Amino acid sequence: MRISPALFVVVALVLATADAQTNDVQSSRSVAEQIVNLLVSSAPPYRDAFPNESWPKTYVLDDEEENEILVVREEKQIVDAVKHAREHNTIVRARGSLYSWPDVVSPTQGSSKGGKKERKGGKKESESGKKNKYRNVILDLESQYNKVLDVDVNAGLVTVQAGITVGALDEELARVNLLLNNRGNVLGMTVGGLVSTGSHGENPSLGVVSTSVRRVWIVDGNGRVVERDLSSPQHSRTNRALAVSLGLLGVISRLELRVVKNHLVTLEVTKQPFEEVVTNYEQLLRDNENLQMSYFPLSDALQVFATNELTTAPQNEACTPLSETSLLIVRGYAVFSSFFRLPFLQQMVESLIIDSSLVKCVSPAAPAISNGEGLLIDHYEMEGVIEFSKFEAFMRELRELYQREGPPIYPIDIRTTRSDEFFLSPAFSHKEDKVVWFDFLSPRFVQADVGRDQHVAEFSKVVPLLRKFNASFHLTKVTDVVGINNVRESLGAENLRNFSKVRKKFDPERVFAQDVLDEIIDVY
Repeated sequence: MRISPALFVVVALVLATADAQTNDVQSSRSVAEQIVNLLVSSAPPYRDAFPNESWPKTYVLDDEEENEILVVREEKQIVDAVKHAREHNTIVRARGSLYSWPDVVSPTQGSSKGGKKERKGGKKESESGKKNKYRNVILDLESQYNKVLDVDVNAGLVTVQAGITVGALDEELARVNLLLNNRGNVLGMTVGGLVSTGSHGENPSLGVVSTSVRRVWIVDGNGRVVERDLSSPQHSRTNRALAVSLGLLGVISRLELRVVKNHLVTLEVTKQPFEEVVTNYEQLLRDNENLQMSYFPLSDALQVFATNELTTAPQNEACTPLSETSLLIVRGYAVFSSFFRLPFLQQMVESLIIDSSLVKCVSPAAPAISNGEGLLIDHYEMEGVIEFSKFEAFMRELRELYQREGPPIYPIDIRTTRSDEFFLSPAFSHKEDKVVWFDFLSPRFVQADVGRDQHVAEFSKVVPLLRKFNASFHLTKVTDVVGINNVRESLGAENLRNFSKVRKKFDPERVFAQDVLDEIIDVY
């Protein structure tokens, strides 16, 4: 039996509102969770399937293909899995927290040229033409391969296994009063995932997380553990490929990252008019160490989150964690607006959300506050990156677009970082030292089949504008709407050629093949 999505949203909103009034958090959240569980699909099932004791489970990624999943506990397992795949003509892909677009995590499902062999995902054949009895392998790094290996307080360095999450690392570093020098804002992401996908934070003086990696250990396509100093100027082409490799050069096993002393910060959330932000954005960046904004087109305003190190005695109260009730209300509103699209109601709730969140408070620089992922709904995500000098012009045309064709469901998240010269990085730029990231979201219900086509409509109207401003696209966000040719063009022919040369060196037999990424890169 399927529940009407509209009924679900109404009930969830009623429960959340009642919860806020009665403070009966446990009872109302329990009821809401029961409704959520009826509507939103659970994680794919594990089943016993493989005779080898070290690979005891099968992970079902979709209805057609089954892949062996190996829960990694030590580096040798990664090495052995790669050698096994190389010998038996199968594929290995690493899996972290699955925050990125699932198609990038899954082994290849189409054919991919690889040395002397053809690797064909779930329907693989051996060189003799017989069906391959071995399945592709997904390495689960998050579950067990998640330890802090060394902390050098004096040098400001921490060495970790790739499967540790940002939140778990925060907790470990807090014990010695340290925090990551550069981080994404999703606590559930693994550090290996942050680095390999080109994830970023909101500090305009820092680049993607990879720029704060000093050393990396990666298992290449031959099963060798390769250690690279990413801060070294030598072999720059190799380093520029390794910094953002999307799992195509090997499996990142360990990383050495820069850390700094933990400290208190002042968080200030303000509501600022559109015109004030777009004309004074550069000054906003100069005035704040970390800056994130959410653009609400109907309200013609931006919610501005500014974080700065506290150098004097605290004058404000401590920040309070975002309650799960508040998250239910915000996400319930987003789903409600996606069904009914009533501008006057959407604008009223937008204003309520912005006005109720205005605050100035004191917090640790790395607070372990959940952002509520998965509490109510999943979402589709598309991220485009433009050069900093184009910010004002792009924002004005984006406003005109939404005025003409209707507002988005979710607000648009905006952050600025330094650019880089990593071949597959969305922040790649030879022209300017800063880039601006625009994150577009659209809700997704799995079992209810709601949102599958909606994100296409949401994102499709923005893609031409992004291309007009020569935007690049984040490869671990949905690319079905952007289009393979647009993604390839945004990366640039020279970058793709250079990355392909390094790939041939690190993975000549295509042990880490992935058909979606191969289609983008393999033109050179």
